[in-house]
Amino acid sequence: MENLQQFFENLMDDQEITITDYSCSKCKQVCKTKMLKKNIPNFSHIIIFTFNCQYCGYKNDEVRFKDEKKEKGIRLQLKIDHPSQLQRKIIRSQQCKISIPELELKIQTTKKSSINTLEGFIQISIDELSRDQSERKNCQGQLYSGIQFIIENLQQFKQGKRLPFHWIMEDPSGNSFIMNLNQSPQDESLDIQYFTREEEQFETIFKKQSDIKEDDIIQEEQPRPKQQFYLKIRGLPFQCTKQDLLNFLEMPRLKKENLMMKFQQNGLFNGEAYIQIFSIEDSDYLRTFHKSQMDHRYLEIFNSNFDEFQKAQQSNQYLKQRNPKIQSELSNLNEENEYQCKQQGVLKLRGLPWSSNEKDVRNFFQNNSKIKSVKLLYDDNGKAKGQCFVVVKNLETAEKLKKKYHKKSIGSRYIEVFICSQREYLDCFQKNNSDRKRSISP
Repeated sequence: MENLQQFFENLMDDQEITITDYSCSKCKQVCKTKMLKKNIPNFSHIIIFTFNCQYCGYKNDEVRFKDEKKEKGIRLQLKIDHPSQLQRKIIRSQQCKISIPELELKIQTTKKSSINTLEGFIQISIDELSRDQSERKNCQGQLYSGIQFIIENLQQFKQGKRLPFHWIMEDPSGNSFIMNLNQSPQDESLDIQYFTREEEQFETIFKKQSDIKEDDIIQEEQPRPKQQFYLKIRGLPFQCTKQDLLNFLEMPRLKKENLMMKFQQNGLFNGEAYIQIFSIEDSDYLRTFHKSQMDHRYLEIFNSNFDEFQKAQQSNQYLKQRNPKIQSELSNLNEENEYQCKQQGVLKLRGLPWSSNEKDVRNFFQNNSKIKSVKLLYDDNGKAKGQCFVVVKNLETAEKLKKKYHKKSIGSRYIEVFICSQREYLDCFQKNNSDRKRSISP
């Protein structure tokens, strides 16, 4: 097949040819692809490839440019102050970013270059934003409301009911353009600025284009791997499990396999986790939890990447291989043994007199028969911390005892009673032997 430059040279303006040997990527039926060469006044020549499957209705339109490497990037700012402006034809390259400042909306780069009316591009944005709204409404109320506000305003723009607004296109490749309705070189509504690209930016844009094979000129868009995003959460409670984190984030479609908790050499969770997600909307939603509080700890959420996610994953795997005991501890934590964590209730008491013993604690609870064990805590020097764990029959019992005895007194000191997960209780017994002897009573 001839290369793209030869196509440009051989085709006349507005000449259309049809190629019939391309199969639909959806139904695999052989269909027609049409090529049309157009001269855009005050801009350049382009070729429009149009694929339309008469069997399943799939459509794919793409634009190719005569001069793939413009000398400078281009910034276009169009003021839409009349409904007729919505019918302007727009050429958008795949490197072009779009923004609407009135909505603080930014539309990122796409998989292919395309041509459409402004009204058509707005409708595409509405469709993309609306795609997951029904799911967001049920589980992400705040995000749903914000996106719905943008959708409603875009609909008003599209209908010409809210004017003026601005449509800004910034394209480092220099191939995007907004056509004038009357093809006049004078366009008062359009401001055009050219800028010099950074060398790295230039190479990034055109590296793949320079490697295009001749047989790939009119290929159907192939399925691409799902886009992935990674976030790092820091400051999680040390007793936090995957299920605890999922419950806290209230995001039903986030699965356990997309969470990766980071562990230390002793097999204990270090308070950091990585999350793998598949849309920018989910990333924005999770970032709203930055500086939020979970069990008296403030979380920090940062952007991460696949390399960090994989490195943490490899570290966990190394720990499992290094020590069978660590492997067992990590396995228990990763499997989220809900029975162990939830069926047995654990209370933590603070503010005990230094001289308190197990009998004093049982007397504080009036020798309740549902108390299974009492563990007093000591510091490294063997001095009492004024704290203890109380293991009871079940979580329901723990809640009743907390409600009844919280801030009751032993002598002149009032006692704080909290419910904690058994994970926090067990963490105290996963330290090394010397620490265990000093920090927990026999």
